[in-house]
This record gives sequence, structure tokens and C-alpha cells, in this order.
Amino acid sequence: MSPRTLILSVLLLVSACSAVRAGTVYTKVHDPGLSLPDFATTESILNIPDATLIDSLTLRINNLTHTNIEDLHITLIAPDETAVLVFDGRGGSGDNIFNMWLDERSHYQIFNGFSPFTGIFQPENSMAGLLNKSAFGDWKLSIYDNGTLDVGTLESWSLAVNEPIPEPSTMAMLVIAASGFVVVRLRRV
Repeated sequence: MSPRTLILSVLLLVSACSAVRAGTVYTKVHDPGLSLPDFATTESILNIPDATLIDSLTLRINNLTHTNIEDLHITLIAPDETAVLVFDGRGGSGDNIFNMWLDERSHYQIFNGFSPFTGIFQPENSMAGLLNKSAFGDWKLSIYDNGTLDVGTLESWSLAVNEPIPEPSTMAMLVIAASGFVVVRLRRV
């Protein structure tokens, strides 16, 4: 590999690392849907078999039907029992959640949303306490329905787990090391 080709390869790798985010999506599907009875807590368990270090995490509620969405209080519970209330009686007396993503990087606050909830929102509370831990184990989506005469079902939900990406300078050094080139920086004393 010529020095010019090596430099071009490093530049392409650095720009790709800063633009692309690696991640894995894990999904729990209930068929038939998991019932959400009045004045009860229902838990759905999603097992993540990988010991991936969590750099960022996004919760997606793919399909939840309910006739009064403000009755619901939704908590995400990590395998180490760290719990984060992500949805707390929002949306007024409207119905349903379809493809709602809860991600701290969103610019839209959940309290500004309305039902049917669709789109990307910041969760009710920060999920920072779930970061920098292993994703391995049983994750729980706990849904408490605090109302009467309004019932629903949870069809499916997902977690998107992103692991840390090495800094571009680290990636460049790995490429240079793999190519067999030695880089030396000289400094006058």
C-alpha cells in the first residue's frame, strides 16, 4: 500500500466512523397481544443475549392499543433492576401508541406529545443511568394502568442498543498499524 493510498484510506475510515452509528435492535412480540388490565401492572420481558456495552439506548413501543392513553405509566427496567419511568400519563384521553421512539437525543419533549403517539420523543426521565452497562439479560417493560373501563394490549416493543464507536484517531491508528507502516513524529528539542 502506498503512503498516498494509506492516507486516503484513513481519511475515508475517519469520515465513515463519524457519520455511521452501529447498533442492534432487539424486539419482543406478543401474539396475541399482552393484556393491560385496569389497576394492574403488566410486565413484558425482552432477553438480550449479547454483552454489548451500552453507549446509547432507544426504546420503541411498536404497537400498544389502549382507549385512554393517559391512564398508562410505562417504566423500562434493566437487568440490574435500574428502573426509568419513560412515559407518565401523557396524551390526554386519546388512544394508542404506534411506532413511538423514546430517545434522549430527540428535540421533542414527551409532554408536548398527543395521542396517538407516533414519532421520536425524549423520555419522561433520563435513561443515562442505563448507559455504560452491559445490555445482557432480561429487560422489562412495566406498564401500570391506573384507570377504569379503559383496557388495552401491548403487541410489541423494541430496544435499539448502540455500543461505543472508537474515536476516529484510534481507528486511524488501527488502520496504520494493520498496514505495517510505522508513524514517527519528530520534535526538535
